[in-house]
Amino acid sequence: MKIRQGFVSNSSSSSFIMRAAKFTQKELIKALGIEDKVEQHDDEYDIYDEIGMNLPTGLDIESTGNYFDGTDFENLIVGVNCGGFEDGEVTEIGEHTKESDKKILEELKSIGLEGDLKTFIQMISNDNY
Repeated sequence: MKIRQGFVSNSSSSSFIMRAAKFTQKELIKALGIEDKVEQHDDEYDIYDEIGMNLPTGLDIESTGNYFDGTDFENLIVGVNCGGFEDGEVTEIGEHTKESDKKILEELKSIGLEGDLKTFIQMISNDNY
């Protein structure tokens, strides 16, 4: 019989890589004209979900903040998902070009939003020892 001594891990993770701009929840609600819909929700995640469902096709939303210390639903990033990765995985990220950035900015402008595009990355790894 073999007995393992030392580190044992049960890992689960998720992540995102986005080319996006950062907005407040209030800015997004106003730009999307969904004040009435949001008033029906009292949970932060439900409001976040409502915003996401009302974004133009092709735009994604992610919350900010540290996943383990408290997700920040007041400050959100909106743009295009460029990929994701799992623990230990190598992922190729497509190059962003002036044309691809222009398309994202046009989508944002279509709902009355303007912002500076940046590349956001979040890796979440939950190792249970």
